Amino acid sequence: MSCTVDIQTETASNVLTVPIQAVTTRIAKDSLDKLNEKSKQQKNEGDDQVEFVSTQRKTGEIQECVFLLSENIAKKTDVKTGIQDNTYIEILSGLKENDVIITAPYTAVSKTLKDGDKVKNVDRKELFAKDTK
Repeated sequence: MSCTVDIQTETASNVLTVPIQAVTTRIAKDSLDKLNEKSKQQKNEGDDQVEFVSTQRKTGEIQECVFLLSENIAKKTDVKTGIQDNTYIEILSGLKENDVIITAPYTAVSKTLKDGDKVKNVDRKELFAKDTK
């Protein structure tokens, strides 16, 4: 026998939320500077980077962030998050209600997008439309 259940642990009403794929994590700038310096000193940096990032996660030096759209430029903005479900995550601080955030497939936001990148705002319908030209 098998079954599937949904367990509701906490709910919130009238809170600011964003799509969960819009939130990513980045190493805090001062920690990134330390990592870059350590990488220059080490020949086998792959293992050291994994260990360093793991340490930063434990010490809280990993910062959650979103990217705001401002004049077709991505602006990294640090946020503090709350509860989440499969689709949305609560934003406790760092955003205002009418801020325009960049959403994309999670890999694009988490690995490709950088602060200051030029972006184009397109309607969701246009995003996956085939170019007929």
